[in-house]
Amino acid sequence: MNKYAYKTIERLNLIPDWECDRVLLILPTPFMEYYERDLTELQLFYADLLEEIAKYDRVICIVSDRSHADKMMQLTNLSEDVFPIAYVKDIWVRDFAPIQSKSNYLKLKYNPTYDSQIDNEDIERSFLGFFKDFEINNLELIDLCLEGGNFIHNGKGTAIITDKIYQQNQQKNARQIEDLIKNKLAIEKLVIVPTEPDEPTGHIDGMMRWLDSERLLINNYQNLYPNTNFYEELNSCLARQLPDVARVILPYLPVDKKYEDWESAEGNYINYLRTKNRVYVPVFNNSLEPEIKQIYKQIFNNKVSFIDSNAVAKYGGLLNCLSWNYKYQLIDS
Repeated sequence: MNKYAYKTIERLNLIPDWECDRVLLILPTPFMEYYERDLTELQLFYADLLEEIAKYDRVICIVSDRSHADKMMQLTNLSEDVFPIAYVKDIWVRDFAPIQSKSNYLKLKYNPTYDSQIDNEDIERSFLGFFKDFEINNLELIDLCLEGGNFIHNGKGTAIITDKIYQQNQQKNARQIEDLIKNKLAIEKLVIVPTEPDEPTGHIDGMMRWLDSERLLINNYQNLYPNTNFYEELNSCLARQLPDVARVILPYLPVDKKYEDWESAEGNYINYLRTKNRVYVPVFNNSLEPEIKQIYKQIFNNKVSFIDSNAVAKYGGLLNCLSWNYKYQLIDS
């Protein structure tokens, strides 16, 4: 690698979760028809989550209007500055928010296969409108469909995604897709793993997470999907491409529940929100949780909050999905 390339990677070095000191959420409100049936339950869940995050981190929650800002201020006792008003059309901000580097924001196209292209474009426009309205600069658009939930990196130039990326970008060949990620995101090593069977999003953040630049936390897939080669293929891929990365195995107990058109995310403990100061882990009140809580307390030296996440899990997502953790202040408050 030449001298110029090293300088480019340093300039664009992506910021890992454990260096992020701020969190952004989007409140579900009546114009998001997906969540209208459970709106009260979801907003109470958000209030509890916001109160917990605010104990340790700077947090903002986008609301659609003044009445919702007032309502959330009453529920949380948090200040008006926590609730900026903007019209963003979905709650799963991880997937349509940009990836942050040391110098700018890198925005990939939001067009997941599990929703309609019209809805995807509306959500994309609404979030880009939020960036424009609040005069957030240094946004670079990248011509590749990839949700934030299908991208994890270690802050040292290594990233992992699932092979769902190929299905979403059929107008490009594999080499073009991989080169685009490496060049635009300054990734030196890109690892592409098999998608978890029967998982409609194809996202990596429900499968594994970086604990630091040299360790991965991974769901225990050993006894799951016995009629497939998924477990063997995943192990083989990681052993071949990341031989020096230690793997920490986390109990995993997915449930067979469906709510309207969504597969429940209950039983997935790896889709946590992590910041510089704290780790916020979803829990569901089942038999695994004493062991889960002990593992997380040991890994993160008791800097862990456990969040009852049943209200949102039935929609197929959890705490990493509905949050964007970032570094530096986007909005003066």
